This record gives sequence, structure tokens and C-alpha cells, in this order.
Amino acid sequence: MTTTSRERGKINVHTNSRYLRELRKTLSLSELQKSVLFGAIMGDGCIIPTASGKNYRLQIEQSHKQKEYVFWKYEIFKEFVITLPRHIRGSINSWKFRTVSHREFIKARCMFYRNGKKILPRKLDFILNPLALAVWFMDDGCLDKDSGYILNTQNFTFEENTRLKEFLSRKLNVDISVHRDKTYHRLFVKSKSMAVFRNVIDSYVHPVMRYKLS
Repeated sequence: MTTTSRERGKINVHTNSRYLRELRKTLSLSELQKSVLFGAIMGDGCIIPTASGKNYRLQIEQSHKQKEYVFWKYEIFKEFVITLPRHIRGSINSWKFRTVSHREFIKARCMFYRNGKKILPRKLDFILNPLALAVWFMDDGCLDKDSGYILNTQNFTFEENTRLKEFLSRKLNVDISVHRDKTYHRLFVKSKSMAVFRNVIDSYVHPVMRYKLS
């Protein structure tokens, strides 16, 4: 009998390691899941270590007002998830879920992290996937008073932002600049390129996140 995600949420994963081992054997990321994964890591998603520090899992956490968006991501990754997204109350007031650890997330960790810090991968072609780009924008993008789109890339160095700007400018044919944000830097899609950028991602933007486009 197939076990649903809701039913799996009742399983004590700390004492059911055999269940987890068997579950992992059945799992591999689809192309859709890879697109959302890469876009999420560029944005608010994290690949975090397990308690042993030897394996890794995906963590998704976003504000309460983006609950529907969190559940949209959950539906995409639900076969990797033991428990439903949970509400983190108090000053954080967010929704969060974590996947099981898996070799696919170890690969992503190696691709996007160095010495525990998120980095810009060497190869960037995955960004050209409209879904990955849309997820990245939904996570970290916003409208700047109708004068352009901001991509909050402050976690990357100036050199990484410059490389990202040059890649996107060349591949998407958009005018992007690197702006200083206090002591950090972020990307700015200029007004004359807003329509081009929006057309690439428009059909993939979740309804609750469409406010970021206009």
C-alpha cells in the first residue's frame, strides 16, 4: 500500500531508519524538481546538514503571507518530505518544511556551497530555465517603484554579482546593473528590460507572488 505524505508525517523518523533508507532508494529528482531546487537555492532555499554532518537536505522557509507559495513547493517535493509544512509562530511567523537527506542534495550542496557559505556556481546555464528563474525571482526579487526589478543577491560577492550580471545580460538580452546595497551588492534589471525579463518568467509565477511583477 502506498504511504501518503500526510500518513508519513505520523512516522517517528528517528526510530524508523530502515523506512528512510528504503524511501531514499525510490527517490530521484525530476527535471521539474531540479528547476525549482536550483531556483530556490539561488533565493531563500537552503541545503542544510543533518545532525551527523555527513548528509544534506533541502529546507524551505518563507513568511506567513507566502504560505500558499510554500505549499506549492511542498507539493513539488512531497515525496521527499516526511511531514507537512509547519507554522513557526512568534517573531518569525513563517512556514517551513524540510526534505529527507538524499544524495541529490549532496550534489546541490557541492554545487552551491563552499566552506558552509552559499556561492555562485561555476556553470550558470540552469538559470536560463524559465521555471528556475521564476522561482529565484519569487524568492528574492521585487519591483522597484516601476523603475525596474531588484534581485536581492547580497549573499554573493561583488565579483559573483558581476559575473551573474554579465551572464544574464548576454543570455537574456536584458540591461542589468550591479547596485550597492549598504556594504553589499545586488542586481537591478533596468526599466527598459522589464518587459523582456517578465515575459520569460510570467507564466511560472505563482498567483500569490504576482504582486512582485507589477
